[in-house]
Amino acid sequence: MKLPNEMLATVTLDKILSGEYEMFLPNATAAFQSEMSKGSFTSFINNIHSLLDKIVQRIELHPIHREHDTEDRTTIEIVNALNFLGETCEHEASYGGNCDITSNYQNRYLWLAEAKIDYSNTHIMEGFRQLVDRYSTASRIQKQGSLLIYCKDKAPHEVLKAWKKYFFDKDSSSKEYSINLDSENDRSFVTSHRHHQSDKVFVVKHEVISLFDNATDKSARKKKKCAHTCLKCCPASSPSQ
Repeated sequence: MKLPNEMLATVTLDKILSGEYEMFLPNATAAFQSEMSKGSFTSFINNIHSLLDKIVQRIELHPIHREHDTEDRTTIEIVNALNFLGETCEHEASYGGNCDITSNYQNRYLWLAEAKIDYSNTHIMEGFRQLVDRYSTASRIQKQGSLLIYCKDKAPHEVLKAWKKYFFDKDSSSKEYSINLDSENDRSFVTSHRHHQSDKVFVVKHEVISLFDNATDKSARKKKKCAHTCLKCCPASSPSQ
C-alpha cells in the first residue's frame, strides 16, 4: 500500500520506529526496528522473537507440504528469513558445537537456538541439554536462548503441554537445573536457571512451531500417510538417545 502524498511531510524516524507507518512502509519499518534494537541485549532479543513470530506464522500456513522436512530443512528456512529481515544469522555455527541457529551482533549480543522435531520428550530434552550445557556460556553477551519444537506428529498445544509436564517433573525429581517458570502462553513458556558453567542465570524460551497436518476432508483421508522411510525424508522414528 502506497503512503498517501499528504502524509509524506509528517514522516519522522520516531513514527517509523513506533510502527505507525508499518502498513505503508513495512520494509523500512522492519529495517529501522532491527537496527535500533541493537541498543541493549533485551531489545536485541525482543526483536528476534518478534521477527521469529512473523516467520513462524508463514511456515505454519502450509503443513501439508512439510511432512518430509527434516529439522535442518525447516531450520535453514528460518535462518534465511531472519537474514532477509535484517538479522545476521547462521546455521550450525560452532559455539561449543554446531548450534542450529545463532545470531551474533558484532560480538556484543549473541542469541542461540536449538531445534528438535517432536519425536519424544527425551529427544527434546537432548536439545535443551545441548543448548544450555554445550553451546551457551551465559556470559553477558549470551544470556538467553530458544528451544524450538517442530510439531509434526501432534497438535502444538498437546506437544507443549506434554513437554512442559515432562520437563518440570524431571527437574523436580533430579534438581539438576532447579528450573524457574518465568512466563507462559499457549505457544511457549520461558524458564530460567543457574547456568552450571558460569553460575549466571540463563533464560530459555521453549516455543512450539506447528508443522502438523490436521486436515480431515475426503482428499486428506485418501492421501497416503508419509512413512518417513525415504532417504530424503525425516527419520522414521526418534533418534536413539
